[in-house]
Amino acid sequence: MDTTRARISLLAAVAAVAAAVFVSSAAGVEKKDEDLFLPQEEYKASELRDPFQTWIIKEQPAQPVVPGGPVEPEITAVAPALNVQGVFWGASFPQAIINNTIVKEGDTVQNAKVLSITKDSIKFQFSNREFSVAAPASSQKGQ
Repeated sequence: MDTTRARISLLAAVAAVAAAVFVSSAAGVEKKDEDLFLPQEEYKASELRDPFQTWIIKEQPAQPVVPGGPVEPEITAVAPALNVQGVFWGASFPQAIINNTIVKEGDTVQNAKVLSITKDSIKFQFSNREFSVAAPASSQKGQ
């Protein structure tokens, strides 16, 4: 019985709305299309984030599989100009004169870290790469 009463109430409401529309149109009141719809709002907050902007990241095409693993691009960093002028290796800790500065192992010269000092060469680390420079005395042995 309750559903029948609900249906009758719904039909009565629809009939009342239809009658109101008919009476208003018969009385000469014209409704414009603009009045029937809500006004359109424009988003004007330029400094704020657009709430309708999608945050879904499109998938990138799959990279081809290379046997042996991914290939890392080769980064070539040019080592700074280091002028080794002398080496003191017989003392309690070895030292060297590089670009008119006395350095020991662990010091940094022109962003290159001194890793080790031997009588034949000085080993540096620059941009995560190791390289060595011959000591002045060892470079003159072959001459």
